[in-house]
Amino acid sequence: MTSNRSRENSGAETRLACELVNLLGRHIPLYVREQLPPHVVRADRAVPVGLDGDVLVVATEDPGDVACQNRIRYIADRELHVVAATRDGIDHAISSYYAADSEEEYDDCT
Repeated sequence: MTSNRSRENSGAETRLACELVNLLGRHIPLYVREQLPPHVVRADRAVPVGLDGDVLVVATEDPGDVACQNRIRYIADRELHVVAATRDGIDHAISSYYAADSEEEYDDCT
């Protein structure tokens, strides 16, 4: 039988083992940003930061959120490699690349 403390520690170790990326000042190429619709990035706070072959690298504040991973995997139609980022980093990337009034989001409507 495993104690609650052991389960808590194993979860913390999993989170700590996740790669942490710095999104402040990081350039994310357009072809990477186009992998997810802006409304999904803003709603799930999951920012695509790279492609490794056919695998989409996505930064999020909570890399352990399996439901979010499943949504992103379905929408992107790709396997994912999830990395961690700080709240400030996610905020910076969203405001830099996925502003709510971005013209890119509406290009297909004209």
